[in-house]
Amino acid sequence: MSLKLNELKRELDGMPLPQVVKLCIRLAKLKVENKELLHYLLFYSNDSLAYAELLKTDILEAFHQPFVNAYILAKRLRKSMRIIAKYIRFTADRAGESELLLALVNEYIDTYRFEYRNAALARIVVRCLKKTSDNIVKLHEDIQADYSGLYDEALTKVRLKLGYEFTSELRAWND
Repeated sequence: MSLKLNELKRELDGMPLPQVVKLCIRLAKLKVENKELLHYLLFYSNDSLAYAELLKTDILEAFHQPFVNAYILAKRLRKSMRIIAKYIRFTADRAGESELLLALVNEYIDTYRFEYRNAALARIVVRCLKKTSDNIVKLHEDIQADYSGLYDEALTKVRLKLGYEFTSELRAWND
C-alpha cells in the first residue's frame, strides 16, 4: 500500500491540532532519526549554522577521548561522517557540510600521531576532502572563495602528514 505525500498532507490539514501533535510524538517515538529531525525542525530550522556548531562539538569530541588504536579511531571517524551525512539530510546546507568536513579533517591532522598512520584512516580523510571539494563547487561564488582557501590549507596539511602515497590519489580528483 503506497500512499502519496499529497494524500497525507490533505489528511493532516483536516485534523485538529492536538491530534497532529499526538501523531508527531508517536512518530518521534518510533525512530531516533525521526526524533532528531523533529528536534532540528522545531529548534534549529531557522538557524542551520547554530545546528552545525552543535554538531561540530559532537564530531570533535571523538578526538578528545584517549586513542586506543587506529581501528578505534577509524570507527570514530566513520561515526562522525554519519553525523555529517545526517546533517545534510536534515538541512541541505552544503556550506555547513563543508565546514563540518573541514573541521573533521583539521582536527584529525592536529591530533595525528605517527602510530595511527594506516590506509583506512587515510582513505576516510581523503573521502572527507573529496566530499568537501564536491560541495565547494556547488556553492555560490562568494562562499566558494571562502571555503576554497580553507580547503587548500587542509589539503596541504594532509599531504604533509599522510605522506606521498596518498598524494597521487588526492591529485587525481583535485586537478
